[in-house]
Amino acid sequence: MLGARRAFGAPAPRRYDEPGSSGTAPELSELPQSPADKFRTRTFLVTVDTNAALQKRLDAYKDIAAKFGFLRDLKDLPDDQVIKNADSLQKAYPTDLEDSLPDELVHFSSFLNTEFATKALSATVPTAISAANSTTQTTTEEADGVAVIS
Repeated sequence: MLGARRAFGAPAPRRYDEPGSSGTAPELSELPQSPADKFRTRTFLVTVDTNAALQKRLDAYKDIAAKFGFLRDLKDLPDDQVIKNADSLQKAYPTDLEDSLPDELVHFSSFLNTEFATKALSATVPTAISAANSTTQTTTEEADGVAVIS
């Protein structure tokens, strides 16, 4: 019906939110509000919306952690757990991950337990770990009242 109106030159009905609209609908901010209404619209509802958005993000992070979290403990997991977790990860992303992922992760897990991998990891990771440990140790000793000078 609207197409027929426009085809014959009749103007389309205007809405309040269209640019150039001469509608008389007032903006919400222009309406007088009681202090309770101001609090509700400016503080309470904003807080509820923010909380809902944060909960949605938290749920997304929990989902990601459930799918990928086993990779952090790959070195210590038994092979059957690695296979089970890798299967579920592969099923979650079938177009991105190949069917061979469980076998590859079992092999990688075995590699992580070799002396070569242990030496390679200890050569690269300890700087971050030792820095974190020294900060924790210093903080603990300072809390005990002992001044630490390194």
